[in-house]
Amino acid sequence: MPVTHSTPHNLRRTGRTMLASLGCREEIAEAILGHMPEGIVGTHNSYSYDKERHDWLGRLSKHLQTLAHHTSAQFWSLLSYFQKFFAHF
Repeated sequence: MPVTHSTPHNLRRTGRTMLASLGCREEIAEAILGHMPEGIVGTHNSYSYDKERHDWLGRLSKHLQTLAHHTSAQFWSLLSYFQKFFAHF
């Protein structure tokens, strides 16, 4: 199925949503996207969250690999099923 009307921002939004679903704290997820806190919080907190960003991007990567593996395994399982089913005709 072709993907239409997709933009790089869609990938950012999807990645940010996945980080939230994995339990990533908001300030870390926002730092991953390059969003710096505004107002008084941004003035008094200049921490870059480098260690945490690295950790959560690794977790996201593992999550995506798991999704890809399961999707691939399901695909090959279905393909095998249909090949066996249609072999009888």
